[in-house]
Amino acid sequence: MELITLELRPRLQSCNVFISMWKDFCSKNVRIKLLESTIVLIVEDCNISFSLPSVKIIPTSLSMLNIMNNWVCFRLQTAPLESAFGSFNTEVITNSNKSTQLNIYSPILNDIKLLFETSKCTILCTCCKNVISKLISFKRFLPLPDTEYDPDEWFCCKHSCNAISNSVQPQESDYLYGSCFSVLHKSIFTSNGCIDNKTLFCNKCLLHIGTFHTYNLFKIWNCCVDYKPENSTLSIMNATNPLSDFLILVKNSLGEILGEEIILQTSVGKQTHRLLIKPMDCKLNLITEPDHFTVCDTDIVSLQQKYAAKVLYKYEKDKEFTVITNYLNVKYHDVSLPLIQAGLNYLLSSTKRLPHVYRTAAIDYFLGYIILQEIVD
Repeated sequence: MELITLELRPRLQSCNVFISMWKDFCSKNVRIKLLESTIVLIVEDCNISFSLPSVKIIPTSLSMLNIMNNWVCFRLQTAPLESAFGSFNTEVITNSNKSTQLNIYSPILNDIKLLFETSKCTILCTCCKNVISKLISFKRFLPLPDTEYDPDEWFCCKHSCNAISNSVQPQESDYLYGSCFSVLHKSIFTSNGCIDNKTLFCNKCLLHIGTFHTYNLFKIWNCCVDYKPENSTLSIMNATNPLSDFLILVKNSLGEILGEEIILQTSVGKQTHRLLIKPMDCKLNLITEPDHFTVCDTDIVSLQQKYAAKVLYKYEKDKEFTVITNYLNVKYHDVSLPLIQAGLNYLLSSTKRLPHVYRTAAIDYFLGYIILQEIVD
């Protein structure tokens, strides 16, 4: 066996099962047996039992069995567990939604604050370690205001004056931060950080480090820069992982309304890269094989349960596209190219959990999963 994926929907009491084997097989040689908490798959001389966490199966409920090449697909019904969902007499309210929410700000923020409290630093290109800034010391660390914020909300009474500016104009010693980027003053960068067509890149390896934000400010991608302290006894703070940045950004962009769309876009030179994500189910219970496992012919495999979002996604490059940022159901994010590449590879890998006939939907869109949280029994 290569992969097993169960889409569990407890409120519907249904579960879709997709099992991928290493090789093709004849449908006559496949048998499936359902027990109360176990799925037994018998293929020729191979007998594998899958133990399901926190799931009660109705043994006679197997339906829609479909065997295609090396795939076994079917549906089964589940019975409610009182410990998880209550009964006709009681209802259990869980905090699963709260547990899946993450801090919208970068996980390295506290480390950066501590670093600059003890030493001045220079900014390095994470790819070639080229120094792209002068020696700097940030004094204030502030969240970047939302592009749609209303300054009138700062006051307890209505102001008729229209002189309040919506623009953000920080000083050289200010560090503005978002979920996967910082906004820094242009003056801190040296000639090693070249600017071309509103793009900041390393003049040594040509890594796209950031993009023009507004006025004299540049948006710098956390996954593209290191921070080297002046104090040689301190360690360099390395760039963030692009995949981690992608997951943080997307998880915090997921909403409750069907039809929402998340657009991740970046421009490098004259090329535009875009990853479009449309959530379909943001509260899916996904059950899969454990990480780093091998299966013998008579194995018992304990499956792992996760909270996940099932999404439609597609990647575009150099296509004409009009960004409409004021639509309530569209969330647009300007991100780095490594983040888009890492996110696309992650989604493509998740698509492999589905048979080929189920991998596409709509026009040019693929189906995939985004893991929101691991569930530990």
